Amino acid sequence: MGRDMTEQDIFDFVCVKLVEQGGPSRGLRRGQLTCLYRGPNGRKCAAGHFIPEKRYVPEIEGRNLQKVMDRLPEEVQPHMVFLAKLQRIHDWHPGGGDEEWFAAWTPTMLELASARGLSAQKLMDALEAR
Repeated sequence: MGRDMTEQDIFDFVCVKLVEQGGPSRGLRRGQLTCLYRGPNGRKCAAGHFIPEKRYVPEIEGRNLQKVMDRLPEEVQPHMVFLAKLQRIHDWHPGGGDEEWFAAWTPTMLELASARGLSAQKLMDALEAR
């Protein structure tokens, strides 16, 4: 990172990272399956991919993205509303396993790209490469 990011940059980064890791970041928290900034097997949620390892602490799990904003790089902070939307999309598609999650998540991401005037090419390329 290191430069001002655009919504397109953020969208592409999140899409590619979530596809590469094979699904959402989920795990048990207080005995319930939930989405996590950092989950099992090294997975991260949409916003979790922007939190540097040195700024991550387990205590942020379960906190609203606005409450962990100080953990994000400065170049992402102007896009908090957009990042929060990506986070909600990640979290709202429970599905069964990873394939069910992708089947629900992908059309939602394509709709978001269309509504925001963003290219979904990197998403499609990443999905094709899976």
